[in-house]
Order: sequence, then structure tokens, then C-alpha cells
Amino acid sequence: MSGFIEVRKRQFVEHFLRIDKILKKLIPVVGQASAILGAVSVGTGKDVDIVGEIIDDILDPILGKIPVVGKFLVSKDEESGDSYIDSDGNVVMTDGGRDTGARRRNNSSEEGVSGGKVIALLAGVFVIGGILMFTVVGDYTSYAGGGVMDSLAVSPAMGTLTEEVRYQGSRAAGFARCVGEGPHCLEEYQLNQTSRPGSESVGQQYGLEVRNFELGAGESIDVAFEGPDQAIPVVFDIHNPRHGIRGIEAMNVSYQVEIRDGSTTYCNTGWVPIDGYNISGEADGHYENNDLIPGTSASSGFTELTTDHSAIEEGQELTLGNCRMMQPGSSETRNAVLQVKYDYFSQTTLNFEAMSEQVRVSEQIQTQNLDSVTADTPVQAVLGVSSPATFDEDEGEPMQPVSIGATVETEERDVSYQVEDMLIRPPGRICIASSEEDEICVDEDSFNADETQSCSFKPSEEHENGLVLQDEDKSRLMAGNDDDDGLPSDYWFDRQTQPNIFGCVFNLDTENQQITPSGETLTMHMESNYTARLDENLGNFEVFNDLCREHNCPFVLPLNEENFEDALSATSENDPNYAVMDRATCDGTAAADGCGVTITDDISIPEIEKELDRDQTALQVTEEFLTDPARSHIFTEETTENAAEVVEELEEGVISFELEDMYEASALNSKALHIDDDGQTTLQEVEDEEDEDDPESSLFSDFVSALT
Repeated sequence: MSGFIEVRKRQFVEHFLRIDKILKKLIPVVGQASAILGAVSVGTGKDVDIVGEIIDDILDPILGKIPVVGKFLVSKDEESGDSYIDSDGNVVMTDGGRDTGARRRNNSSEEGVSGGKVIALLAGVFVIGGILMFTVVGDYTSYAGGGVMDSLAVSPAMGTLTEEVRYQGSRAAGFARCVGEGPHCLEEYQLNQTSRPGSESVGQQYGLEVRNFELGAGESIDVAFEGPDQAIPVVFDIHNPRHGIRGIEAMNVSYQVEIRDGSTTYCNTGWVPIDGYNISGEADGHYENNDLIPGTSASSGFTELTTDHSAIEEGQELTLGNCRMMQPGSSETRNAVLQVKYDYFSQTTLNFEAMSEQVRVSEQIQTQNLDSVTADTPVQAVLGVSSPATFDEDEGEPMQPVSIGATVETEERDVSYQVEDMLIRPPGRICIASSEEDEICVDEDSFNADETQSCSFKPSEEHENGLVLQDEDKSRLMAGNDDDDGLPSDYWFDRQTQPNIFGCVFNLDTENQQITPSGETLTMHMESNYTARLDENLGNFEVFNDLCREHNCPFVLPLNEENFEDALSATSENDPNYAVMDRATCDGTAAADGCGVTITDDISIPEIEKELDRDQTALQVTEEFLTDPARSHIFTEETTENAAEVVEELEEGVISFELEDMYEASALNSKALHIDDDGQTTLQEVEDEEDEDDPESSLFSDFVSALT
């Protein structure tokens, strides 16, 4: 225990109590990176401050020449510690190992300045006083600081500390490598130092996280004095996590916002790409920079999703009018959902046993089902097997086959997904079981599915020793793969609707491989790329109209001669004209005391004094509207004959009627609507007037009377 404390005490003195170390940690950016790695060194008892070593190498020759005080400012250690940075910017361990980490470099970026140029540039910057560093310090610290805090916050105390130290060390090397290149260089360097998680990352969570989602300026929206074209600002923060050196790049990230009320969707923006990075270098247009590097985020600020936004099409704008928020009473509730769609990855590992049947029986080992293990991603590749697989020692032939089940599933309630591919990498000691009695394995070079015992997979043409789904099975997993017999392109799996389990029977390849009778562990891997869709529910928010404090709400917008017939023809809420009729009708719980009337689309102070009773509908008429022969049966003869005087008496020509009365008057029967002076309508009987001067008419009437 004393040794444990002594080691950490020595590291603390080395990094934080020596005057030369204290002064060097005041250098902008790199000094702070050295301080972080110094703290990690104290925690682990191992010196990992390679940034401090670089500072020593650069400044010691200069500081040592200062008279008298120079010797106190120079590091006394001559050795470089446990690691150093070579001329290519790679972290090299003193035991001979090298951490290159370069796998997915962005082709569009430059290689960065060489090690020699970095040293020269740093020396110049420090001699001048670090003035030029302040021109980029904001970008560097905002990018790097968040990543450091995220990494340290989620790392277990000791279990992944080695990986964390390695990752932070590589970030320090990235700082030195990318000075003068800008934050994009550090972002690219971070991607190149990232490894995808697998079975070693069990329990670690990956997948995009919505850290913040808001509409407008808070939990409510006031529509007073606003127009239908007023945009509803959106605020969100989407984060792609990483754990040490582990992370998964999120590709083709896009989002859409929906405003709902129960099962009714009022508006939808369609998919909008985020403002991120271009990892693949293949996308163009709006989708050129919509990838997220592990450890980075995409934030929207106050974004207005209208046609001014490059990715929003007409009719999808997130506005008060499109989202039917222009007719609230004193208060209504809506629900907002942010959907995030992105391409992600899962790989899983399955370990199982192979042994002789004789050993299994003698040791009384029961056959059991085993599942694969992997990191906690939103959607997971899953393998299952019956273990152990056995063979007969005497005959050398398989006894218990390797029955594999494979699928892709999710346990998340708010995630749906589409599978892009499925690749199995079996161990070399097993083979697809043949249905022929004298054969153990199917010939993969001339593969024939009919010759297998049962297998949904076939050898891959692109991946050596890999297996992919056969075409018929692929159509049952991958949406849009087969338009005739397969899943439609808009089909999504979720927690309640999981895909099939695709099986395959393997045998131990005892003809070409020697397996230890006492048993050995075989390992199988599976990879799957998929598109995930995450739903982040904002919950209910309030839409209110502050004008309702002084005026009778809700405000209705009258029908007019252009939309009158179409609105009357609406028969269900799914009819596009239903919203027009609903907007003109005084209805709902907020209409108990009646409604005000506005003659514009804006929610403004009513320009007329007329009010509607509950269940009444408003209509704005003109003289031409009332005298149109096509509508002569709707209104009484007195109304149409005096149309000019009727309209003149009405304020803005607005009348009110009961929907049932209007439907009955429009049915070509003996009833019609009469408009009084204040714009109220009443349904009246219309009697047929007999022409007394027409003798034929009189005779016809007498004839009918005689019959009855």
C-alpha cells in the first residue's frame, strides 16, 4: 500500500510542484493539455504526459541560456519517459510498440505538417509569446475540451483507464500535429484514432443521443399578433458518444420534426441533413457534410425550418399555419417529435466449444444454447449456437452439428430500423453441413443451396471466408430488396416487430482440421450495417393566444365563395378541406362562450364585432354570391331579391349558420336559409306558389285533389 501511495506522490511532485512544470502549464492550449495528462499520470502512477515532454524538448534549450534563473526553468529529467512522438506524429511506446491508428482518413484533407515543421512552428510561437495561438484557441478548446470531459466522465475508474490514457495521449499528439491546420485536422485525427467496439465493450452504450430538443423559446407558444407564415424555431443537440478509443461513426445523419395531436399529424418537415462532417467523401449537395465523428455533436441553434432552409421543400415548412396552430382558444396542447435517422454498425462475437463426443459424455457436459456478446448499440447483431459441437473420436465424423441462428434486433422502445447487410465470419474449423451422406462439408467453390442440410447463408463474393444471406432470405430482412415479394422500401422493424431468425447448420470440419478431443474454444463473428430511426418526444407543449384575455376566443376565419362548396363536401378529418371547415366553425371545449371572428389569416385583434354561438359556422358573402343561380335554392327568395341591401347591412358580409341547416338547405328540398339584419340565418319552409292565372295549373290541381 505504501508503494502505491509513494508512486502517486512522486508523480504529483513531478507534474505539479516543480517550478518549471508549473510555468510551462500556463502556456495556452498545450499547457492545459499537459495539465490534464499530468492529472491522469497521478491517478495511474505512470507518466503519460507526452505533451509536457514535447514542451521540455522545445523550451529547455532556450530557457537554459537565461542567466542565473535558467537552471531552475529547465527540466532535470533527461529520459523521455514511457513514450514519445516520432517524426510522423505517431505515439511510440518505449517498449517498441507503435500506435498508428490510421484507418479511415478523410481523403479530402491534407496529411498535416510534419514533425520537424511542428517543432519549428511551436518554437517560433513560444518565442514570440504565443500571440498567434489565441486566434484559434477558441475553436481548439471548445472542440477538445468537450471531448476530454465526455471521455473522463464516462470512463470506469480503472477498467478502461489504459485505453483512456492512450486516447488522451493520442489527442495530445494530434494537438502538436495539427497546429496551424485548424480544428478540422484534429477532428480527422480523432477519427483515425478510433476503433469500433465489439465484445470487449460489453455494457458500453453507443448510438446517437438527443441531448436537447426544444420548440420556440420555451414550453409554450403565444400566437397573438402572429401570422400563418411565422416559423417555429427548433433547438436540438445530437451527440455521437465515444468511450476512450472506441466509437462508431454515424453516417448520413438527418432529422425531421413533426407536430402532432394524438394520432393526428399536423405538419412534417421531411428529412433534413445535419451540419456535420464528410467522412466518406462520396456525398454531395445537402448531404455532403451530414456525418458525425465519434465524440462530436450537431447543434441547431435557433433554426427556422422554412423554404429559406436549403433542404426544406414547399409545403413542409414548420410554420404556425402549416401546423394548424392559428386557431387556438385560450390554450391548446400539441406534441412535438424529433426523429433522427442515421446509418450505424454492430459487430458481435460468439464463443462456443468443440470436443469429442466421448469426452462430453464422460464429463457429463450438457448441450446448451449460447448467445453472442457485443457493445450496447441501438440495434444489435445477434448470434446463437448450441454448444458444444462434437465429433466421434473413433470414426472422426461430426456427431453434434453447430446450429447457428442469426438476426438483428433492438430492445429500445423509441428506435426503429432497416437492415442494410449481414455478414457472418465463421471459424476455419467448421463448414456448412452437406446433405449428402458421404460428405461432411458443402463445396463452397461450387456452392449449391440444395446440397446443404439447412442454411440461409451462402459464401460471399466480396468478403473472403465470409457468409451472406441468400437472395430469398435477404428479401425478408432488407426493405426494398425485392419489390415484388420482399419487404416494401418503407418498412421498418422495431421492438414489437423483429425480423426472422436466419439459421444455418454447420459441421466440424474433421476432414481438413484436427480438433483437440478434450475441447477447444471456437469463435464466430457477425457484422451488420443498419439505418436506425430514433424518436425523441418533446411531450405536450401549450399553444395559447394572449389576446383571449380581452376578446372572445377562439377566433374563426369565415368560409368564402372560393372554398364554400369544397368545405361542405368534406366528410372526414382526412379530407384536405376538413381543416377549412374546422377553421370556420365555433367548436371545441374553448368555445363554450362562443367565438370571435377574424377576416384575415393572422391571429390579430378581431376587426368586426360579430360573434358566433357554439356550433355555428361563419360565411363571408357578397351580392354575387347570394344571387348566383347555382345557389338560388339555398337562400329564400326574399334574401336573394334584396341581396344588395342584405350585404350592406352586414359587417364585412359575415353571416353565421348551423351546419345542419346549411346541409338541409343545399339538398334541393322545400327549405331555405333566410338572413336577418345582424347576419343570423334561420331555416324556413318554402311553399310552392300556385299560378292562379294558369287554367291548366288549376285543372291539374283539381285533378290531383280528385285522385286523393
